[in-house]
Amino acid sequence: MAVSLYRVMIDTSVWLDMAGSYRAAPLVRALHEMCDNAQLEIIVPDIVREEFSRNKDRVATQSTKALQSHLKSLRYALRGHADQGTAKKAQDVLQDLDFSNATQESSIVDQVQELMDHGENINVETSVFHRARAANRSLYGEAPCHRNKGSIADAILFELYDEMRQELVRDHMAFGFATTNHTDFSDPRGDNRTPHPELAHAFSERSHYILDIGKFVEKIDPGALELGDLELGYSPEFRTLGELTEAENLLFRKVWYNRQMDLRYRVEQGITKVVPEADYSRSPYRSDQILDSVWEGALAAGERTRQEVGVENLGPWDDFDWGMLNGKLSALRWVLGDEWDMLDT
Repeated sequence: MAVSLYRVMIDTSVWLDMAGSYRAAPLVRALHEMCDNAQLEIIVPDIVREEFSRNKDRVATQSTKALQSHLKSLRYALRGHADQGTAKKAQDVLQDLDFSNATQESSIVDQVQELMDHGENINVETSVFHRARAANRSLYGEAPCHRNKGSIADAILFELYDEMRQELVRDHMAFGFATTNHTDFSDPRGDNRTPHPELAHAFSERSHYILDIGKFVEKIDPGALELGDLELGYSPEFRTLGELTEAENLLFRKVWYNRQMDLRYRVEQGITKVVPEADYSRSPYRSDQILDSVWEGALAAGERTRQEVGVENLGPWDDFDWGMLNGKLSALRWVLGDEWDMLDT
């Protein structure tokens, strides 16, 4: 029998991504209509609801600031490259956009909250059983806790999903687990679309691993997002300058920190010497020396990085992940004006 109803657990990462951008409005609307039409029942665990409640305002504010930064860049370009009459008209349009998008951002958060509160959703509470099994995964370093033990909340979600997808249901039903957190849930060998081997037993023809919920919607209800685009006047947009520079800065700090830890190892092993100004060789330059003042600054910067980025986000990485980090940094810097392979830190 063909599947006509899906029960899908949506990870907090997906909820926050939808709340963070008005560009997600067609997707939110499509999901809402699928719930209305008895095509979809969203599984909402208590810990997802709580985490979304804690973070939704912050995400909405960040999105608004990124949009305002983009509009500010456009205004600057107009002042320098357009005649006065054209610039004035465009400035008026941008002023309207600034206001309408500020209200639209709060609107998308409200729409996402309404979707989370839909009457057809399945609200569930995590139990001591789920937490114990998740703690066991964390203890033995099993996915999704294989990278850091801070992923125990992800493990709780997985254990709850694994339990629910085994419930006796009718033939017309199937399950799905939707996330954007490929780092913890996906196969680390390169194909993000497939689950981690330690989680793969929970997924099958009737239990879907969903890394792109938009593509999932299109698959089960073709045209749903296109209709939303038409009705809402939506069109895909490039990332804003603020989003690009924020991502580039985070990647820069991750790469810099890894190199700093390598230098720290060489100092601790005596390979590189920390020396005062009087003993430092500038000509010729010696790679086995570092100024004591520079080293003190590097240690302080390392501590700031741990505090601001979070030590759980700073590695260590295997060769594949390290290559991905450097590739992403190089690509973003090229988009922002640097030459290819610019990886200076």
